[in-house]
Amino acid sequence: MVEQLAASGMTPAKAKETLRVWAELGAQEPEALRRLLMQRSLAPLTALAVQSVLDFVACGGGFYIGNIAGKADFPGSFFVSLLGYFFGCYYALQAVFQVTALATLTGAARRYSTDASVLLEAVRQLAGPGSGLSVVDSATLVANTLKVIQTLETIGSQLKDIAPAGATSSLANLSAYLTLQRAEEVYGFQPEAFGLSEAQAADIAGVFSRFDANEDGRLEQSELRTLCSQLGTDISEVEAKEAVRLLDSGATGYISFSDFVEWYLGRRPSRQAKEDAAVAAGPGPWLLALARRHARMASPDSIGGATLAREGAGGGAFAARELWAEKPVFIYAIRRPGCVLCRDEAQKLWDARAELEAAGLRVVCIVHEWIDREIAAFAPAFWGGEVFFDKDKAFYKLFGQGSLRTGSALAMLNPFHPAWRRILDARKRVAESNVVGEASVLGGLLVVKRGGAVAWMHPEVSFGDFPPTADVVAAAKAAVGAA
Repeated sequence: MVEQLAASGMTPAKAKETLRVWAELGAQEPEALRRLLMQRSLAPLTALAVQSVLDFVACGGGFYIGNIAGKADFPGSFFVSLLGYFFGCYYALQAVFQVTALATLTGAARRYSTDASVLLEAVRQLAGPGSGLSVVDSATLVANTLKVIQTLETIGSQLKDIAPAGATSSLANLSAYLTLQRAEEVYGFQPEAFGLSEAQAADIAGVFSRFDANEDGRLEQSELRTLCSQLGTDISEVEAKEAVRLLDSGATGYISFSDFVEWYLGRRPSRQAKEDAAVAAGPGPWLLALARRHARMASPDSIGGATLAREGAGGGAFAARELWAEKPVFIYAIRRPGCVLCRDEAQKLWDARAELEAAGLRVVCIVHEWIDREIAAFAPAFWGGEVFFDKDKAFYKLFGQGSLRTGSALAMLNPFHPAWRRILDARKRVAESNVVGEASVLGGLLVVKRGGAVAWMHPEVSFGDFPPTADVVAAAKAAVGAA
C-alpha cells in the first residue's frame, strides 16, 4: 500500500499532515481510524447517492419533455424538444459519473476501513520517523531529552577533572588566554558575575579551548560530540542537537563560553529544563530521580527551626525538628484540604501508610492554611493521621528552594491541561470537594531522616502532579534504607 499511496501523489510532507489531522480527530489507532473513515465516508456517499437519484430524475424529465415537445404542434416545438433531449443526455452522463464515483468511493471506503491498520502503517512509513504526531514519537522525544539531561550532568561533573589547556603547552595556554579575552571583550563575559576569579575563569577557558577546534569562541554540535566522546560518552547527532538546545541560553544554536561556564559550574541544564522534562515524562523513575536531586539541593536548616502548630493557629506550637527527633518522617505538604486532587492523593497515601510505617517512617500531613471546618472535613475522612499547621509556609518554601511555588490558575483555562484529566480521574474516588481556601501554593512530598537530613522530596510541579503511590512508597523506603 505504501507504493500505491506514493503513486497517488502522497509525499512525506502530506503523510505527516495526514497523520496530524488524524491525531487531532483521535484516530491514532487502527480501530479508531476505521471508525473515522467510515464516518467520514458516510457523508460523501450519501451526497453522491442523492445526487445520482436527482440526476436520473432530471435525465428522465429532459427526455420526457423532449418526447412530448416532439409530438406537439406549436411554434418552436422542435427547439424545445431538442433542448429537452440535450438536458436529458447531459443529466444521463452526470448520473453515470455519479454512480461510478459512488461505486469507487464505496469500494475505497470499504477497503481502507477494513485495512485501517495497513493504511495507518503505510502513511506512517511515508511520513518517516520522528513525525512527532503519535504518542510513541512524543514519548521518544521526552525520553531523549531526559537522557541528554542526565548525560550533560555526568559530563559536566567530569569537566572539572580535565587539566586546563594551559597546563600542557604554551600554545594551548595562549589559546585559553585568547578565548577568555574574546569572551570578555566581544561577548561581555565577566568572571565576577559567575563568582569566579580571573585565574579560575582562565582555567575554565583552558578546558573550553581544548574542544573549540576552530577557535571561534563557541562550541558547535560536532565539537560537543567530540568533547563527550573524549570523556567516554558517545552521543548521536539528534542528542547533540538537544544538548546544545539545553545549554544554549540565547537560542543561538551553539554553546557560548558563558553557557559553558554555567555548565562547568553545574548550573546548566537549568532546573526549569529538568522540571519541564520531568513533567512531560509523567510520574515514574525519571521524576523520582529528579526528586532525589531536589532533595540533595534542599537545606534542612530552613525547616528544622520552623514552627508548627498541632491544632491550628491556637494549638500548641513546637519546632519542626521534633518531627524527626526519634525516627524518620514522611511528610505530605498538602496544597488545599478541600481540593479533589489533594483529597485523592491524601486518601491513597494514607491507605499506603502501613508500608511506610513498617519501614520505620512516621507519616504526617502539613497544611499552610488552617480553616477549622475544612480540616474537620479532611481528617479523618481522607487522612486518618496527624495534621500540623505550617503558618510560615517553611516546608512549602523548601520545595521552591527558599521561595513559594505557585500554580497558574490561567493555565486551567486550557481544556487540555493535564490537571483536568487528573481531576476527572480523582472524582471517581472522591465524591465531595470544594474550592474553599488558598489554592495556588504548591505542596509536595518529603522524607526527612532522623536528625534532619532531607533524603527525598517531590515538589508538586503543577496541580495534582504526583507519582504513582507505589513509586512514592518505594522511593520513601529506599530513602531510609528500608527498600
